[in-house]
Order: sequence, then structure tokens, then C-alpha cells
Amino acid sequence: MKMAFCPNCGREMGYIAQHGQWYCYSCRQYRQVPQQAAPIAPQQQYQPPQQAPPGKSNTVLIMGAVIAVVAVVIIASLALMLGGDGGGGGSNNKDKDDKARTLELTIHYTGSGTVDSDYKIFIGVLDEADFRGEYPEHTESLSSSSGTVTISGITFSPCYVFVSYDADGSGGDPDYGDSYEIYEDESMYEIPADPIDIEEGETKSITITFDDSYTIDW
Repeated sequence: MKMAFCPNCGREMGYIAQHGQWYCYSCRQYRQVPQQAAPIAPQQQYQPPQQAPPGKSNTVLIMGAVIAVVAVVIIASLALMLGGDGGGGGSNNKDKDDKARTLELTIHYTGSGTVDSDYKIFIGVLDEADFRGEYPEHTESLSSSSGTVTISGITFSPCYVFVSYDADGSGGDPDYGDSYEIYEDESMYEIPADPIDIEEGETKSITITFDDSYTIDW
């Protein structure tokens, strides 16, 4: 800072920055001095603004973004495990359909009973040759004395077929007094029921004709 002297008494003066003037402490008065004597304020060094630490709202946003990313990763992983890549789920369903077995059963009842919506023919497909005491894995029914039913989705081979006529119209499972028949292949001569072998994906057609010769007595 430059010095300035009082033009009246010659003593050194002090610069009062608040008023922007020189003051003579000896004369106790402000004095005008030449322009070149005015002090030069030191230049302040530029200080870049400091970033404030992230507040609570920023923390919440960051946590939300992390959770969203984790959720996307989990969903993608589950999709790969369940469906495989590029439509694997559809392929799995197709494989299952290709392996399923199907039976087309043509039934003829020639007994004395009347077959209608109340007195039906019951058809059962079992995985056991002795059907007594066993409940079929697949069931169907007919409301006419002759007809064809298709049973699909069979997962086992061989299978065995049992048919009966609901003589008392109970509408439930085959019971005492109902006429019945089992599938028998004359070339096998096996009792009580002949096996029906079906390959995976195969559809096999069989025909069963029965009357009142045999009735359930158990």
C-alpha cells in the first residue's frame, strides 16, 4: 500500500477504507491527496465454489436407483431360469406335448339299458391291470350307446381301459350292479386286463364292445 502525507502538516496519513479517504491524525481532518497516492486494493485469488456434501434427498435417490437395478437383475435371472433364452418356455411346452400319449376309444354298448344323459357309459384309463379298488388316472363318459372319446395327456405306458354302464343312474363312480368290460386283445389272452402300449407322442385307437354279460359284484 502506498503512503500519503498531509499537505498541511506533512505528517503521514492513514487511509480509511470505510470512507475511501485519507485521514490526518495530527490535523484530525480528512485530506485530499493526488490520485496516484490512493491505495491499491490487493487482488483476491479466485476460489472455486465448494460442492456441498449430498443431502438426505440425494441419498434417497441413490438408494432408489440401486434398488431398481437390483430388481431388474433379479427379474432377468428368473426369466432365464424359467423360460430359457429366446422363447425357451414355449419350447418346453411343445416338448411336453410331444411326449404325451393319446387314446381314441370307440365304445359300443349292446346291453338292455338305455344310455342317455342320466344313464351314461363310464370310461377309465388306469396304470394298473387289476382295476378293483383302483381309481382311474383319466376318466371320460358317453351319453349314447355308441361313440368315440379322446383321452390325451397320458403320461404312462402301458395303460389299461375299463368301461361300465351306469345302470342305476347314480352318476358317480361304477358301483354294484353296473355292467362292465375291460379291454382285452384277443391275441394276448391276459386277465384281468390287457396292456395298451403307447409310445411318446403316439395316438392309439381301440374299440371296446360290451353288453350285460359281466356286472360289478364287489
